[in-house]
Amino acid sequence: MKAFLVFAVILAVAVAEMHEMMGEQFKKECMDQEKVDASELEKVRSGQLDNPSEKLKCFNRCMFEKGGFFKDGMFVDEKVKEFLNKHTQKEHMLTAYEDCKKIKGTNDCDTTFKVFECMHKAHMP
Repeated sequence: MKAFLVFAVILAVAVAEMHEMMGEQFKKECMDQEKVDASELEKVRSGQLDNPSEKLKCFNRCMFEKGGFFKDGMFVDEKVKEFLNKHTQKEHMLTAYEDCKKIKGTNDCDTTFKVFECMHKAHMP
């Protein structure tokens, strides 16, 4: 159980790192483009993913697109798997991704956020 808890924390950190890896360069561009409020981004950074605004969802899509993880309405498996393979818990991360990427939202913004949320919550006790 303790190892499972450690994995859950590692998974949450890895998902947050994906946004960090994409960096500040994309963050400002996507914030301006989607007009998302900085306080909403802080909530996500602290793990509060409930009731996201459409602007936040579209910010998330923008970040994934600019990072090369999402294109033409689909996740770019090669790019996502390349990123996930860098983590010590890569097998668990890849399994979670294979499950989460099947989720479809009402539009690209909704889909990318739901997959992000799924990856964040995957394997939580």
